Amino acid sequence: MSRPGRSGGFALVSVLWIVLLVSMIAATLMAGGRLGLLRTRHAVEATQARAMADAAVDRVTFELLRAYLAGLPDPRPQRLTLPLEGGTVDVTIEDEDGKIDLNRTDTPLLAGLLVQAGVPAQEAAALVDAIADYRDIDSLRRPAGAEDEDYIRLGLPAGAKDAPFERLDELLQVAGMTPDLFRRVAPALTVHSGRATLDPTVAPRQAILAMPGVDAGLAEFLSQFRPGRPRSSGAPLPDLSKVQTALSPSRREVFTLRAVARTPAGVVFVREAVIRLSRDANKPYSVLEWRQGELPETAPR
Repeated sequence: MSRPGRSGGFALVSVLWIVLLVSMIAATLMAGGRLGLLRTRHAVEATQARAMADAAVDRVTFELLRAYLAGLPDPRPQRLTLPLEGGTVDVTIEDEDGKIDLNRTDTPLLAGLLVQAGVPAQEAAALVDAIADYRDIDSLRRPAGAEDEDYIRLGLPAGAKDAPFERLDELLQVAGMTPDLFRRVAPALTVHSGRATLDPTVAPRQAILAMPGVDAGLAEFLSQFRPGRPRSSGAPLPDLSKVQTALSPSRREVFTLRAVARTPAGVVFVREAVIRLSRDANKPYSVLEWRQGELPETAPR
């Protein structure tokens, strides 16, 4: 004899389990849908931020080229903010003539930069030798440098390049260079100026302090020569004999542009470009480097 109460109870429990299962599937689908929507929205915002950064680089390049071709004085700001549809872009303009060229610079200037970055003088001298050995065309090892056999011993089979640096990040391949040290010195370095010295009127403070004989006081004085900054008339002139050769006029042709684009939703994209201006009507400028940059941890968000 069957018991309807027990059968009915089992059916009710089964229905409840089915309802619960369907609800869980529905919730999962809804959550997946929301996640997909968020991903799509973020992808759209990221594309928008990239387009804004690229547009800002193009705009600033055009303005620099227009001033260059017109022979105008150097009124450009080093930092500016461009309001664009869909967000804002902060652009930093760096004159490569104010940086230390890895291919042309003399030993004291490069060693001074490394010491300013916290490298002991003896280690800095050895790293400068290694940099010189990496870029020169011979296989003769400098006193504290590194050639192919040293790289093999260090587990770096690629060895010395024996050719000039083409990109700044090649410095990471030099024996003795670490990623942390590279991050500290990279803002003051270039491979595009072609100058044996630097122009302190457009140089970052880090590069100015790397110059032999320059202290904080002289660095502050030299910063007064920057475009658009008024000079102090009452301050005594420091000894400029150490830097006189570096005060020669720059060509003002090669610049690094760094555009940080931000959308209202908080998506950020960083574009870094190195451009060279020219008076060639067929090719008024060229892009030497084009890369996605990183936003520093200390940068305002």
